[in-house]
Amino acid sequence: MSHDEGHIMSTSEKLVRMANQIAAFFH
Repeated sequence: MSHDEGHIMSTSEKLVRMANQIAAFFH
């Protein structure tokens, strides 16, 4: 796995966590 792929993975994980927090907030 290249450095860029790892960066994209971590960024998408942060976005998923943010989306989960927003979804929980609106529930």
